[in-house]
Amino acid sequence: MLGGAAFLADSVLTPAVSISSAVEGLKTLPALEHLFTENKDLTMMITAVIIVILFAVQSRGTESIGKVFGSVVMVWFAFLAIVGVVAISNDWSVLAALNPYYGIKFLFSPNNATGLALMGTVFLSTTGAEALYSDMGHVGRGNIYFTWPFIKVALVLNYFGQGAWMLRNQNNPELADAEGINPFFQMMDPNVRYVAVVLSVTAGIIASQALITGAFTMVSSCSWRSRSCSSPPRWPSSCTAAGSRCCSRWRSS
Repeated sequence: MLGGAAFLADSVLTPAVSISSAVEGLKTLPALEHLFTENKDLTMMITAVIIVILFAVQSRGTESIGKVFGSVVMVWFAFLAIVGVVAISNDWSVLAALNPYYGIKFLFSPNNATGLALMGTVFLSTTGAEALYSDMGHVGRGNIYFTWPFIKVALVLNYFGQGAWMLRNQNNPELADAEGINPFFQMMDPNVRYVAVVLSVTAGIIASQALITGAFTMVSSCSWRSRSCSSPPRWPSSCTAAGSRCCSRWRSS
């Protein structure tokens, strides 16, 4: 029940947060920077349009568009790993963070102004894990076990790359008065950011679509089949298109 509640909460937040965070990458593109400077609400407007289109397409089913998701996600995480390694190569000292001693030392040091509240940011690294509950019902345990190491390594390399960029630019006077700095996009060459924005928006849409489908499956599994949600059925993706009518036919077949 706790995992299901966390997953539903994530399903509400993820589409807006993921897509808006990706769209903010447009601000870092030199050719579009002036547009966002003149219109502060442009990010929200673009995000709203993408979400509306996403839900409009979602109602038509996910089987056809789902076929290309795997390839796109593979390219996305490979891209994360590559740009992370490139950034780490500029400051290998960031790898010292692998030692938990430094984290514990900072937690109890006088420089930690937020105290134990700092652990809240650490806990954020676990959010999204509850989505595996739904993914396991759709793609199976074996696929999760097989792909997770690759995803884990790609994310760690990218986070360390962002850390290396921050260490290298912590005293950079050009960034002293900058607002809304995003280390993920800033650590890349400006020409590479165009690719990063396209991939990040696409990945955000895929993550949102997966959560919408997963939330539908979990809720309908409990309401229509009147059974525990501990093992969601592997329903056809087209069930999201026809709603309860499709799932009623599937249940009776």
